[in-house]
Amino acid sequence: MENRFFFKSTKMAQMNQHSRPQKGILKTPAAPVTAKPAKAGTDKKTKKTKLCNRLFSRFKKEGVLKEKTAKKTSFCCWLLKCWKRKHRVAPQQEEKKNSPKPQKRNNPVEVNVSDRTEVKPFVPPQDDDPLPDVSFPARLPDTTAPKAPKLGEQSICTKRSFVGGLNGGSNAICYGLPNIGQNCYMISTLQSLLTLEDFMGDISRMENIWSSAPKAQMIKRLMEIRDARTSTNGQIKIAALDSFKAAVSACAPEFGNNQQKDAHEFLTTVLDQVRSLAPLLKRKAAVLVRTYTCPVEHHMMFKMENIRTCKSCRSQSKRLEEFTSLSLDLVPGGCVEEMLQKSLETELEFKCKCGGKTSVLKSSFATLPKVLILHLKRFRFSPSYPYRLEKAGDPVKLLRDLVVSSKQGGGCYSLVNVIDHFGTLKAGHYISESVHPEVCPDEFDDRWLTFNDLKVTETTGWSVCERRQEDAYILFYKRH
Repeated sequence: MENRFFFKSTKMAQMNQHSRPQKGILKTPAAPVTAKPAKAGTDKKTKKTKLCNRLFSRFKKEGVLKEKTAKKTSFCCWLLKCWKRKHRVAPQQEEKKNSPKPQKRNNPVEVNVSDRTEVKPFVPPQDDDPLPDVSFPARLPDTTAPKAPKLGEQSICTKRSFVGGLNGGSNAICYGLPNIGQNCYMISTLQSLLTLEDFMGDISRMENIWSSAPKAQMIKRLMEIRDARTSTNGQIKIAALDSFKAAVSACAPEFGNNQQKDAHEFLTTVLDQVRSLAPLLKRKAAVLVRTYTCPVEHHMMFKMENIRTCKSCRSQSKRLEEFTSLSLDLVPGGCVEEMLQKSLETELEFKCKCGGKTSVLKSSFATLPKVLILHLKRFRFSPSYPYRLEKAGDPVKLLRDLVVSSKQGGGCYSLVNVIDHFGTLKAGHYISESVHPEVCPDEFDDRWLTFNDLKVTETTGWSVCERRQEDAYILFYKRH
């Protein structure tokens, strides 16, 4: 018994010694032990546990991914909302069918033009701010667009595209016209003529006469621009402007290219072309048993009586001349009335029969127009370089009301429109500012609009007279 007990205790001690190796003694590999076969129930539990762990861990990972994806999606949506809010355009207010209320004209416009890029329109300087150096990108290539200007022809006004919403809804009225390529001189002139409601109304009333004359294409295109002025389709406006420019350049090729021109020369050309159609349209009216009255002669034409007196022999000669506008020399710091009075008496070089070479020319109004157009001579020859033109930025006091005397009596006029020029002779920009079209003549309302190509903003007549003293170029006065 003792030997058997000793043998068992020695064997257990050896087994413990092998299971707990001492430091510094390498553990000898144990002999392979054949594992007993597991029971069927235990194997199923193990597989089930592994499968559950695998499934639950997968679901957990998928839940984390979904949560991360949801966070990213919500963040992207938030960024998109912020971007839309920043570039938000007022929605177009469509006319409801069978609605007795007409659509208001001062609703903001939204136009989507896919083949044109959005650009920031030129903003004229405010108060004493210097004129910024602005350049605009060219419009995308178009087969119907005029050719690009040659190298060396610089201008602030480059080809711009029609952008819907009128600068993001910041404008008051949708009366803007897109600049189709260095044509701000044409846009400002058209805006000035379109704001003369009596002048445009006379043209509209005689539509039956000029619509039947093939040579009256310019008048037809002008009325198309009037109809498309409040349109929400930018392509219609661009097509109407292109057609009008082509009709004017048919008789005046100097306006057919894509170069910057003078607004006063363009205005004079348009009015002269309308006047030249008067004999033809009068014959057309006679055939239709109607009468035709030229709108330019009825509203803008006036006669000046010029008396020339020789300084040597005091001999005189009288002559009547017709004008549609009057050009005034600048008087730095003077008002419009002073410049008008100064222009009525000038000294000129004239060779008389007595041998005298100088004469005095005195002018007076024989008749007064309904719309008096005054042109301020901003562009003149430089005193330092006699053969070089330069722009004169002398300030001029603009008067809201003007009294003009004539042979037939005096007339009271009120300022209704101003064409301004910014920049220099080679790089400039024209805008037009006029009385709000919704203001009645009998109301003492000082609401005005600034037409800067496509951008139209609200202003006041007082602000225009204060801020445009150095930039006013053409003044339109309407007779009471």
